[in-house]
Amino acid sequence: MGLYAKFAGYWPEVGITLAFLLLVVGYGMWSTAELAANEIPLEYYHFPLWFKLGLMPSPLLRKGARQHIRTMAEKRAKDLKSRAWKEKSLGSSATSFLSSTTTQRSSSSRNSIGYLLRKAANSIDRGNVDVSKYEERLADAPS
Repeated sequence: MGLYAKFAGYWPEVGITLAFLLLVVGYGMWSTAELAANEIPLEYYHFPLWFKLGLMPSPLLRKGARQHIRTMAEKRAKDLKSRAWKEKSLGSSATSFLSSTTTQRSSSSRNSIGYLLRKAANSIDRGNVDVSKYEERLADAPS
């Protein structure tokens, strides 16, 4: 009753506004579903069916898209498995290398560019790389 009293006389405007809102929301849900299916296929593949059908159904409506999601999810799973195996097998050797290079350096290197280079190398899974040549090159560079 309140809606009728509030919008009485403005029905064309209400209809246009609701149509625009549904168009924007519908397109937003479609593009979000496509983005999720392409960028995080493994996670999208394992979303609950009610979630995919309720909020992100567009990739499920086409057989080719469903197959693409499955192949990309399998590829991502293999990639994550190989990365986990690599980190597990190299984790102890990278840690021992880091501790040996840290003890070889003086305590002042904790505040130097060498420490930052080793930290950066560790963050990109290259902890076993000797960064001393880069440290020397940066130390010799004019400031």
